Amino acid sequence: MSTLCLRNCQRLIKCTICLTFGAAKKCRDSTMQINGQGRLQGIVTACARNRKVLLVIVLLLIVVLYMWPSWLTARIRPRYKVHPLDKCINEKLDNFQSAALEFDAIQYHSPLQEGENFYPAYIGNGKFGLSVNSENGIYLLLNRSHTLPVQFFPIVDVNIEGHEKKEAYVIDLKSGLVQRIQCFRKAPSACVSIVTQVYAHRRRPSILVQELRIQNPSPESTTVVDLHQIGASDWKGVLTQITPVKTNQAGKTMEYLVSAGKVPIAGSASEFVMLGTASSRLPETIPIKEDSTVKYRVVTAVEYSSSTSQTGNSGLRKQMAQQAADSLTSALNIDGKKLRVEHTRIWNQMWQSGFSISYSMAPGMLNGPQINTTMYYVLSNVPASIHETGMTAFSKLELDNLLHFPDKCYTGHNTIQLPGSSLWARCNNELDVSRLASSWLITLEKQGCGSMVKAGTDGVLQAMILSFGALKFSNDHLEFGMMPKDLHRDYYFRRINYGNNTHVNISVIVGDDNKAVLFASLDRNDKVYFACDAGCLDPPVQLGKELTKFPVKQTEPFTAILYITADRQHMDDLKHVIHVKEIGEAPAHEHHVMALHRHGHAFGGLPTFFWMSIAFLIFTFHLFLFKMVINEYCQGGRSAAGRNRGYNM
Repeated sequence: MSTLCLRNCQRLIKCTICLTFGAAKKCRDSTMQINGQGRLQGIVTACARNRKVLLVIVLLLIVVLYMWPSWLTARIRPRYKVHPLDKCINEKLDNFQSAALEFDAIQYHSPLQEGENFYPAYIGNGKFGLSVNSENGIYLLLNRSHTLPVQFFPIVDVNIEGHEKKEAYVIDLKSGLVQRIQCFRKAPSACVSIVTQVYAHRRRPSILVQELRIQNPSPESTTVVDLHQIGASDWKGVLTQITPVKTNQAGKTMEYLVSAGKVPIAGSASEFVMLGTASSRLPETIPIKEDSTVKYRVVTAVEYSSSTSQTGNSGLRKQMAQQAADSLTSALNIDGKKLRVEHTRIWNQMWQSGFSISYSMAPGMLNGPQINTTMYYVLSNVPASIHETGMTAFSKLELDNLLHFPDKCYTGHNTIQLPGSSLWARCNNELDVSRLASSWLITLEKQGCGSMVKAGTDGVLQAMILSFGALKFSNDHLEFGMMPKDLHRDYYFRRINYGNNTHVNISVIVGDDNKAVLFASLDRNDKVYFACDAGCLDPPVQLGKELTKFPVKQTEPFTAILYITADRQHMDDLKHVIHVKEIGEAPAHEHHVMALHRHGHAFGGLPTFFWMSIAFLIFTFHLFLFKMVINEYCQGGRSAAGRNRGYNM
């Protein structure tokens, strides 16, 4: 009985193997043609003949798995019709796609879609600031940033009642503009689009501009758009009046709203600032004819006094109201396009100096969006003093001297390696933006960059760039103070100011061998500049517009890894001043560290398909191994049976 069970089990195992390898038919044929022990031998022989077939099947499976994402996904991808509102929004966002890919613009939907992050749609110019996607009013400059809230709401809310809508926001970091895109479904396939562009003027810091572009592509009916202009609300003691003003634009007369009142300073019982505002007035509704586009411009002027505690304030109130009205009249007499170009040109000039870093997929690392928005938020809280109207030639010269001849800036550790600090905090509202700006400004001031901060936005930007790489101006030279172990990403420092007419570029490139290399060049220069690497033991190298390569060296004790100066004798003396015990070329970074930054894990960037293939091959190998064990077992059993039959005879 036991012998019969064993034979049945053997046959069952053999048939299972053959079925697994795709030889079921031959297994069945062999089983029918061979009886007894010969049947088992026929099964094994049939399975052995199908090894080539098995190999072909395995190769075909690998090819199918490799091509899975391309042809199979394309076949099973669901086909659906794009919603008209999504189509409308996407058409507007496409205009900023290239800027978004370079992290020069931030765009997101409201509510957020998958993979999007929220950033306050903030605008500011160092005199006042506000967030377009917020229910709060404006914030005035107090101490270092915009922290003094006012119950004044200058943004005109645009809406079309009774229609389905979707909206998105774009923060154009490079131009200092915020756009709110709204699409309302007018018909089954037609949508009315409203694009609101807002900016706090850089050259004229009292001016806030809101531009409306309303497009009704429907050829069938007129659309009525509602405009909600709040202005002063819950502002205790404010006085508001409607005043007509005549502009130079074809002698057109329009009305504007003037509000003036006290704004108490938190934490003080008697101190306040006197604020005056003036805004151009819009009607409550606007009819948009079929197949037409209309444009409107809302200009608001903001003027306020320094903090005071004087009791008689009626004269000060009248003065601020008059200044706001005069600023508004002046802005209204300027062409809207010219006003916008004045603003964007200053932002573009500021961003000529900058910083870039390769994208890291390691968790918790700083990348382009957070770095660029942080710089934008900080600069939005700082006045662009050099570029403002009313700046005298003497005052401008003083600020230029602060900007182009820095001293002892920056003296701290590099800030780019501190992703969890208050310098890189995420912002959810205007107060978060103000706290972020204050944290940066006080850090820069205390780390030797106080004079550059006084120069306004241009100086603050330069100081921030220096802090990213622990770059320091000290005793007639510029030194690059990052540690070699931190150079595991590519860095680009662009147009660092060094004197009146010199701009320095410094790059760090990590090669395929995981070793970092330095490059330096000059955008422009008014004299000859030299550079040397850590320790300055090698002869100085003259810099030019072409990139000059330097090795990254590490010293004991630690010193800067690059020195730049226009004084050749000073550089020759540095080798006698920099005292080190050991110096050598920095080793390559460990593979798992680089893989973590480049691929998000320490496995060297191997794709998922590779690991699936490895698992499949391991599984196939075990099947072959199992087959070989069964074959050996069956052959051993047949030989033993032959010996038993001979012995019995």
